[in-house]
Amino acid sequence: PAICLGTKEFAWLDMSRVYSYEDGDKGASSSAGISASFKLAIIEAKELHIVVKPMKEALLQETSSIDKPSTKKPAPFKFIRINSPYNAAMKEYEKQLKLERMPFPCDCTIADKCSADSSCINRVLLTECPSGCKWAEHCENQRFQRRQYPATKLVKTDGRGWGLIIGEDVSQGSLVHEYVGEIIDEQEVENRLQNYQASGITHYYMLTVENSRIIDAKPKANNARFMNHSCDPNCETQKWNVLGLTCIGLFAKRDIKSGEELTFDYQFDTRGQEKKACLCGSSNCSGYLGVPAKKMIEPSTKETKKKPKKKRRKRVTKEVKSDSTSISKEVKSDSPSTSQDVMSDSPSTSQESQSEDKPSDETAASNSISNGKPSRKGRPKAKKTVSLTVKTARKQAHKGIKTSTKSALKNTILSKRKSKAEENDIEDDLQKIKRIVQNVEGGEAGSSQQGTSEK
Repeated sequence: PAICLGTKEFAWLDMSRVYSYEDGDKGASSSAGISASFKLAIIEAKELHIVVKPMKEALLQETSSIDKPSTKKPAPFKFIRINSPYNAAMKEYEKQLKLERMPFPCDCTIADKCSADSSCINRVLLTECPSGCKWAEHCENQRFQRRQYPATKLVKTDGRGWGLIIGEDVSQGSLVHEYVGEIIDEQEVENRLQNYQASGITHYYMLTVENSRIIDAKPKANNARFMNHSCDPNCETQKWNVLGLTCIGLFAKRDIKSGEELTFDYQFDTRGQEKKACLCGSSNCSGYLGVPAKKMIEPSTKETKKKPKKKRRKRVTKEVKSDSTSISKEVKSDSPSTSQDVMSDSPSTSQESQSEDKPSDETAASNSISNGKPSRKGRPKAKKTVSLTVKTARKQAHKGIKTSTKSALKNTILSKRKSKAEENDIEDDLQKIKRIVQNVEGGEAGSSQQGTSEK
């Protein structure tokens, strides 16, 4: 029997009903419905995990390493080279797909040979040339069909089970392996997951190709099933059309040297609230499978120069000199003026300096004589031109539009009211005429009745 944390009770437990504790486990996301004993069990499990974890790591270092692989063999599976449908219905479905999606031959020349540097239309569309390509054995766009993979080797990794290392140098963009397995549908996925959980199996090898086609590499697969996950992988998955069927290829994201372990991002889809810890050990590791990796920030070697502050330009308003926008005012001045320049350079100061009490230069020149004395006949009325800024002119124009609009609305309302009053008067007159007619008709009828009675 096993001891239950939180209650200190002993009980016989089935391993399919038990979840192993991992770093960061907090139980359910909400505290509602969680008993006090379960909360205590989580605390005790955390303390016990801190003690047991280094012991497990030390045991793994002693028993397994990359240099000294374990003599144990990986779990048994059936080795296949191409995807295998799991039943007759899936076979029939794939035959239909081949007829619908079969690619056409390309129009490449013998110099291109459908290579990566060529303009092969099939390669651009992530499609392999069919077996009847006109360049036959010279075609370089049939890597999946010919299984042109680099040499690989199975190794026992440190704490991450079995892994796959590459035996030769490959360049970026090269096909490393094809991920193959048993092709199943969504219903079969649910059935197999339930069986795996009931049997205590925690390692899955399922990869989604399309909505109705999923690869399960547990019962049948090739060596690609041993590629581990990494938050900073050296390979990536690509979907290619191979003779009408969609296949998953693992391509090099960068140049890979011989002896490196091949990894790719699982993009793990978790079921339930508990997360599975990631053991990739990369610098940008997210900590859990299915959680996006942290972005790697490379330190910049270039010296950062401070950008010079932009000088703000002073807003200069222009004087309105045209006759259509200038506004003139007639001003009467009582005191004589001398010919002084009261207009400043800037429009804002000119508006302030030109007050109604001060005459303009032209008025001052007309009122003064050669000896500087004022004329005896008195000063005539002077016209003063006030130059306004564009902003003031716009305000005046907007104000004029407002007043004109208001007056127009007022006139329309008054006209409507007058028309309604006239209609009411006409209706009253009609009513009166109707009453008079009725009275007249009633009088005539009465007189006719009297005449008949007298007769």
